[in-house]
Amino acid sequence: MHETSQLALGAAAVGLAGTWAWRQRLALRPVHRASAVALASFLAAHLLGHLAGLAGAAAH
Repeated sequence: MHETSQLALGAAAVGLAGTWAWRQRLALRPVHRASAVALASFLAAHLLGHLAGLAGAAAH
């Protein structure tokens, strides 16, 4: 094989890999969004618990 044809094959392989990775990212987008919502909800509740503790034991 010539050097230029090997380069073209390498570029084509990278292009196909990039397409596959992009499709995987699109498939994971709803999972990423759901985990972000769950994490943000937990952090908000956790911080509110700490702030309630600052108000006193009765409020906590």
